Amino acid sequence: MCFHGKRNEDAKLATRNIKVVKLLKKNSEGKLESPYQGGRWREGMIKSAPMKTNTGRSGTVGRGLHAFIDRDKALAVVRNTYWNMIAYEAIIPAGAYYFKNKTHYVSSQMVVLGPLNKRRK
Repeated sequence: MCFHGKRNEDAKLATRNIKVVKLLKKNSEGKLESPYQGGRWREGMIKSAPMKTNTGRSGTVGRGLHAFIDRDKALAVVRNTYWNMIAYEAIIPAGAYYFKNKTHYVSSQMVVLGPLNKRRK
């Protein structure tokens, strides 16, 4: 997954927790992992990833932890594209660096809290 933002944009520092929706899948052992890079996840665990701090001339960021801004958009992707994905409520914790566009975030840290369909609204 590749984030597309503005050219030469600097990463922002989260001053508070930011609610996001993370898509994950279960591997053959039943463990949570990211769909593209295969990184392992656990509920409640702070996950960190290297990320550049400027989008550069291309306006893109490939490395980092990707998530959706909008619950409905994430669930539509689960229903229509990735039948084996699970939408998780997650946060980008205060102190993490991030980029944001109209539909996605990419950040240096993230915590998954639980599947959307099992979390209270």
